[in-house]
Amino acid sequence: MVAGALLRDNRVIFSLRLALLVLVPFLLGAFIFPHTQYVNGSLLSTPNQYRNATDVLSYSFSSSGASFINRGIGNVFPLASYLDFPPLVSRSQMELCFQDNGSSITLPNGTEIAPDVQWSIHVNNNPPIRINTTTFACTDVPSTGPVVYAWTASVNTGVAPDSVNGTIIFNPATLTYPRMEVNYGLLQGLVMIPVFYLIIWYPLAGIWKKLRGGMLEQ
Repeated sequence: MVAGALLRDNRVIFSLRLALLVLVPFLLGAFIFPHTQYVNGSLLSTPNQYRNATDVLSYSFSSSGASFINRGIGNVFPLASYLDFPPLVSRSQMELCFQDNGSSITLPNGTEIAPDVQWSIHVNNNPPIRINTTTFACTDVPSTGPVVYAWTASVNTGVAPDSVNGTIIFNPATLTYPRMEVNYGLLQGLVMIPVFYLIIWYPLAGIWKKLRGGMLEQ
């Protein structure tokens, strides 16, 4: 009976140690601590020159043949590039994002004002994505094959036509870029096990040992 009780006690102690040394840091790293981040790719062609506001500006890129997105986990989780593979690191569906950075118009007298701009962007002939001045939106795109997107603007200058003598110039300021959401929760959870041991549990064990030794001496 004594041996059985000792065995049960040892199992309880082992379970507690396993929870403290392995499960707690793993769960914190995998689910509690921040473990997702969007990684943006290189900027793509976009309306950023003087244009007639009624123009339809069409662009395309190949998502399969271009290294336009930085896939390295090392940018968001340093020193872990060699572990950048599933299931340790996973990625969401690729998105294409469109953003207005404050498009403006220039009046004939040189005054620059911010109009009410509504962009409509068609991606691969899908229903249009709409953004306004200083807003952005993203949509899923295939990870292989060509992607075609076209911008067109609807501009409300807020200026009465009879009060302007000359040409109003439209100054688009936009961004187009791909992005993916990187989830490195499993990798972070595994890394947290030795980190917690070296930074938290090992020092605490030393402090407890000294305190216990002092109490036994008394």
